[in-house]
Amino acid sequence: DPFTDYSVTLGAGYRIDGGWQLRLGAGRKSRFPTMRELFGEALNRFLLNPDLQPESSVLTEIALGIRRPTFQAEVIPFGTFTSNTIDQQSVLVAGETHPRRQRINLRGSRVLGVEMTTTLLAGPDVTVAGHLTVSHVRRLQDLPSDPVYLSEKPSTLGRLAASYTPPLGASGLVEATYTGRAYSLDDNNRFVPLPTSLVLNLRAAYRFALSGERSLELYLRVDNATDQLVVPQLGLPEAGRAAQGGVKASF
Repeated sequence: DPFTDYSVTLGAGYRIDGGWQLRLGAGRKSRFPTMRELFGEALNRFLLNPDLQPESSVLTEIALGIRRPTFQAEVIPFGTFTSNTIDQQSVLVAGETHPRRQRINLRGSRVLGVEMTTTLLAGPDVTVAGHLTVSHVRRLQDLPSDPVYLSEKPSTLGRLAASYTPPLGASGLVEATYTGRAYSLDDNNRFVPLPTSLVLNLRAAYRFALSGERSLELYLRVDNATDQLVVPQLGLPEAGRAAQGGVKASF
């Protein structure tokens, strides 16, 4: 049977003297099960759930920000209230030795948090940008013994980057991303903590001027320069240090 639902978003903003601005937002959205969640049994890793239903969320936020010629920042407290939250459980199928993952609907979940962003023009062609989200993610329990966590939902996500990007010549980027504590479900339906991570990414480039407005750039980028262990899901670590280089032409 087809899934049907609706989404709606409302917002309002108000500019205050001195570059300050206030913004309010609220809405409702739905998330339908993905094709893999509905039909992924052929992969021999997932178990279908014919009763899986869409989840629906009510989102609210209030933002206070400031904009100046060389600086801007915004603080956004938010709340997300979800019904029929789609999560997962481990199920051991008769005749098999390894549990399969099955998507299920929980009673619901709540996410309360705050998001902070800032951008600073520190000098000619120099930009410093930061982003931090701190959230309290909790499942609604049917029984006191039910888990309170949701799968792979970090409590903290952060990014800090500094870049030097002149029109021509040498340029560079230094970027650090942080992922805080999250939990993942093991084969015994127990939530285990995933490691936190701080990843350093680097980029260096040199741009040459060609005739007219054309240019040629040589670049080298190194992701996860310190080879930090990153585990977004139990048993599925991300790749370690990776480097790539190339040539980019602009016409």
